[in-house]
Amino acid sequence: MIADQPSPWEQLAQRMQQELREVWESLEQMESAEQLEEAVQSWQRRVGQQVMVALCQEAIVRRERARVPVCCGKRMDHHSRPWRTVETLLGNVRVRRRWYRCLGCGKNRYPADAWLGWKGGFSHRVREVVAWECAGLPYREATGSLEKLAGVTVSVHAAECIAAQWGSRALPLPGYSQPVQKDLVIEVDGTLAH
Repeated sequence: MIADQPSPWEQLAQRMQQELREVWESLEQMESAEQLEEAVQSWQRRVGQQVMVALCQEAIVRRERARVPVCCGKRMDHHSRPWRTVETLLGNVRVRRRWYRCLGCGKNRYPADAWLGWKGGFSHRVREVVAWECAGLPYREATGSLEKLAGVTVSVHAAECIAAQWGSRALPLPGYSQPVQKDLVIEVDGTLAH
């Protein structure tokens, strides 16, 4: 019966528990704590990705149930539910969201995309980490560092675009905390800034 089926979060919890059991049972084959740490980190990423997918999809469904977008004074027509895939710090996340179309003026909308905040195939957190790495390293080294440390694969071109977008934002200026006794000289060196 339908009532006997576990809820989506119960199914997710069962999958997480099964994967943890597999890591636990493979403990005897591990030759060092390094292998154990790698196995746990891999499990953490897999589970995190599953949780992210499930929660994103549930949040999208709830938001779409609550609000139907309006255009030209009328409710927009639900057209389809295409997939959207992005790279997150937890791996690729693939969700479905509704595509609405105004029958009056022909405008299209994906209301869930505003809540998701995904741009250029990357989550906000990935773009933030890419911008942070690119601020301190050349692009090729930054992308290699991200792949090694976070398991995130970003092309050099994508890293350049992300850094340019983040670099165009105005940052709040911190107050100067040291008292200036004499003249203060500020110099700028270089022609390009990340």
